[in-house]
Amino acid sequence: MCARRALIAFLVLLTVTMLHAQQADPVIDWIRNHAVPLKTPEAAEKIAGQGLVIVADSPGSLAKTMRDEKVRWGNVVKQLKLKNQ
Repeated sequence: MCARRALIAFLVLLTVTMLHAQQADPVIDWIRNHAVPLKTPEAAEKIAGQGLVIVADSPGSLAKTMRDEKVRWGNVVKQLKLKNQ
């Protein structure tokens, strides 16, 4: 159940990151206030047991991570010459 909440929080934060920063502030505050249960030792242990890590950071940091990962995995796809089928 905790991993499911973590995934939902991640997907919501991912969506919020795509929004204009000035419009997203109340939504980000809401997410941060409701993500507190995910930071309990019990929840962290269950989530870690599934190979996940909780990272509470800024939308800008998430956007940077997403850009970096896109470049990283894009290069892997190019090197392996993978094609969409």
